[in-house]
Amino acid sequence: MARTPAPKKPPKEAPKQKAPSEIIAACAAQGVTVFSADKLITPQQVRRPTGIASLDVAIAGGWPAGALSNVYGPPSVGKTWLMWRTLAMQQQIYGDDFFCVYVSLGMSPDLAFARLHGLKVPYSDPKEKDFFRTTYFKIHGALPTDEEVEAAGEKVGHLHLLFADTKLKGKKGGKGVDENGWVDNDKPMERLLQTTVEISKAHVCQMLIVDDIGGMPTQHRLKELYSDKGTKTADYAKLLTEWPQRLIMTLQMTEDGFNYTSVVTVSQVRVHISSGPFTSYDRVSSKCMDHLIATGVKLNPGNNPTGVSEEAGPRPIDWKIWKGKFGHGDGARGKYTFTPTVGIDYGEDLFNVCRLYKVIVPGKVKGSLVFQDDVHGTETVAKGEGSFLDKIDADPVLYAALYAALMRARCPGMRYR
Repeated sequence: MARTPAPKKPPKEAPKQKAPSEIIAACAAQGVTVFSADKLITPQQVRRPTGIASLDVAIAGGWPAGALSNVYGPPSVGKTWLMWRTLAMQQQIYGDDFFCVYVSLGMSPDLAFARLHGLKVPYSDPKEKDFFRTTYFKIHGALPTDEEVEAAGEKVGHLHLLFADTKLKGKKGGKGVDENGWVDNDKPMERLLQTTVEISKAHVCQMLIVDDIGGMPTQHRLKELYSDKGTKTADYAKLLTEWPQRLIMTLQMTEDGFNYTSVVTVSQVRVHISSGPFTSYDRVSSKCMDHLIATGVKLNPGNNPTGVSEEAGPRPIDWKIWKGKFGHGDGARGKYTFTPTVGIDYGEDLFNVCRLYKVIVPGKVKGSLVFQDDVHGTETVAKGEGSFLDKIDADPVLYAALYAALMRARCPGMRYR
């Protein structure tokens, strides 16, 4: 008798293919924000210019937003001055919406010096006005006008400066807590760096500048300084490995939207025996920090690799991009003449770079130079370089139009926000 064949099992259904929208929704549920690439405007397209035309062109319009940048070089090359100039440019761009934070881990900031270089900072005392007049006179040989004095002390937006305090609130009955509930601040550098992380998280700044990296003692070094033991450098390396990792997360994670804060660190240097103008010193840094930096600019005194200068007058400064991301590359070089009390000749720098990139071109008349401002429909003509430079120095509107035309020509993806 024939056996009845077993019924065949129905074939398994192929797993249902998930729609792209379902996959994206699953990503969002895991704490990942997804953007369509054709609609994405990354924070790094927003730039914070320095005001030095040749340098701004080389770094694609300025320091990138949503990223960590670095400036370093030996003493007296104008590192802090470059930061004041950058902040002054942000004031010009954003007006009352200007909001920046400056943290120094070394010496206290010289606000009188900052005013002389274009940053507007309210006077805290009438004597500061007199000091501004006196310093201005020593530099320029003439007193500033009353309008210039008042302009230097205007309040434009918000500039906040952070300092480490000697005390902080302690736990009641805790070790070292005095009768008023205060305890010594034994981690000045650590706590200041932690505040920068919190500020970056808040998404409120255009710029966060951390000056003199390595200038303030860490907890370990503070203890060593008050003992007979030798100091160590490993504590800085550890701190400058942990801090940038925490900071960079605040710039990468979206939370309430993109973080458009530009963070710029100014590093001290350690001199070492070597050769060549760009290899005679190293930054106070860490390998981790170096990897996370988007834009790195190295300043060096021209023809003087040690950085030591006996003159207070003009000095040549060579700059080099040692690391570049987001629209510019490593290795670009340039130079300008820097005078500590005056700054640089911004008009000459702008003129030279506009000639280089053909924003200013030879005219039809022999020896003439022409700038065609297509945005405003105007034309500027001058006979010879000296005459054109005089026009730039005498006309702020022309200066601004030239700078804007240069940025459109060389940094077309750059924007302010």
